[in-house]
Amino acid sequence: MYPWINSVVSNGTKAFDILNNGKQIDELLERYPKDWAVIMEPTSIYHMELAERAHRAGHTVYLVNPRVMSKFREARSFRAKTDPIDAECLHEFGVNFHAKLRPWSPLPVELERLCRALKRYHKVTQARVKIAQTMQGYDCAELEKVFTEMSALLDKLMQDAIRAAKNANEDFYNRLLECTGFGPYSACAFAFMLLSREFETTDAVRAFIGMDLRVRDSGKKRGTRCLTKCGDSMLRHAATCAGRGLLNSKLGRDVNLELKARNRKHPERMIIAARKQIRTAWWILKSGGRFQADKFTWRLDTKT
Repeated sequence: MYPWINSVVSNGTKAFDILNNGKQIDELLERYPKDWAVIMEPTSIYHMELAERAHRAGHTVYLVNPRVMSKFREARSFRAKTDPIDAECLHEFGVNFHAKLRPWSPLPVELERLCRALKRYHKVTQARVKIAQTMQGYDCAELEKVFTEMSALLDKLMQDAIRAAKNANEDFYNRLLECTGFGPYSACAFAFMLLSREFETTDAVRAFIGMDLRVRDSGKKRGTRCLTKCGDSMLRHAATCAGRGLLNSKLGRDVNLELKARNRKHPERMIIAARKQIRTAWWILKSGGRFQADKFTWRLDTKT
């Protein structure tokens, strides 16, 4: 897959290039014993060939957040960013901090299909919005044809996602659809989010998608709270879609008005509602229960 792309590898002694194809990757892995870990930065889907082959060969694989590596490289006072420098930093980071990393393992087939369908749907939706904004006020038959074809593609991608979500856990997907605020897109995304990992708390779920709060306090200074965004932007988007649906519903109307009275802006209100939807979906998965509108409660604390 993608055999024309080079990967730069460092073993702590030297850095060298290999082509991102199965033959060269297998030859590379054969040089090292199984107790050597493979540490890499995820780059779109280009890293998957090496990750999957290394995992099958018995190596422990770690994926390091590119944002973390960027900060680590700056902390090491490198004044340039090149592939050999990145490889050296990854090796050093792995040697010193591998115990704090979580080993990577491939997803089940249906969850992998669900993930790819959701990401494609999200990207095509973004592209459609950009085209609509750029071409606003320009009317022509060709543009209408483009939008029609993109809508048909989005429908197909959503059907692919729904099929994969049902194959992964049809009962959970259907119970999510019963929740106020959820639609097929957000139900598929929450199904992937909660089935792909084992989360002990809803705080862990929020941290996984980057919807936890960044705190910057020092002494008596209290910094502005904001989202860390250290997670998948597609999953955050799906969560805010579910939150918006809750805010616009009969069940969320009173809370929406209360948040407005507290001068909370629309993005803040959607995030607050999205965090509530995460708690609801997590409870449904863990308890095996069903959403009941007559028993739904949502109270804001004094810090919200």
